[in-house]
Amino acid sequence: MAFAGMKIVGLGLGVAAALYAAFDQGLLRFNYPSSAEFPLRGVDVSHHQGAIDWGAVEADGIRFAYIKATEGGDFTDPAFAANWAAVGATRLARGAYHFYTFCRPPEDQLKHIVATVPVSAGMLPVAIDLEFGGNCTRAPSVEQLGADLARLSAGVAEHYGSRPVFYMTGEFYERYGAARFPPGAVWIRDVFWRPARPAGWKIWQFANRARVAGIPVAVDLNVVRGELAGLSLGANSGMKYH
Repeated sequence: MAFAGMKIVGLGLGVAAALYAAFDQGLLRFNYPSSAEFPLRGVDVSHHQGAIDWGAVEADGIRFAYIKATEGGDFTDPAFAANWAAVGATRLARGAYHFYTFCRPPEDQLKHIVATVPVSAGMLPVAIDLEFGGNCTRAPSVEQLGADLARLSAGVAEHYGSRPVFYMTGEFYERYGAARFPPGAVWIRDVFWRPARPAGWKIWQFANRARVAGIPVAVDLNVVRGELAGLSLGANSGMKYH
């Protein structure tokens, strides 16, 4: 009996290890959004994805790409310029994203975005990446964050002609969901479930270890609720605004 129990435990551990390996390699996901409900699928990338064959990405059914451009007041993603130009040579819609840091004033970060991301015809709204991972430990109050993002958003809208999209992890939303965010579409991350909050999200990052043709390593996958054009409208019933 003891030997049989050990065999069962060993089998269970083996299955668990195999499932984890499949998840880690992007072969298994928790979310499989319906392509009928969400036909527009996209990736978000940085230099961590290495050299990308964007023609192959497009051929794999991807329709849009958000490319990391900047972080804080002085870091520029080393692959941004090359990715921006390469995506521009395809039919993919392209947008740039900025990792927002609590360590620098919003005015510094706005200058960095404007100096790095060119105004390009048909570009998606600039996305502001809001999360705790890799950020400063001194997080602002709800009121301070709302005020800072309002200033950043106003500057982005003035320069690019559209309000930014706000990317948030679920953890970030739970802490700052009561903030009076400036108007803008919300891009929510949930790799385990279909997000219920905020109710008006426009983009859902549903996988973080996916495999896409043309990208040599795992990548984030996203879907859009509705049309890409809707991202520029800033319509989002799930957040409070100034």
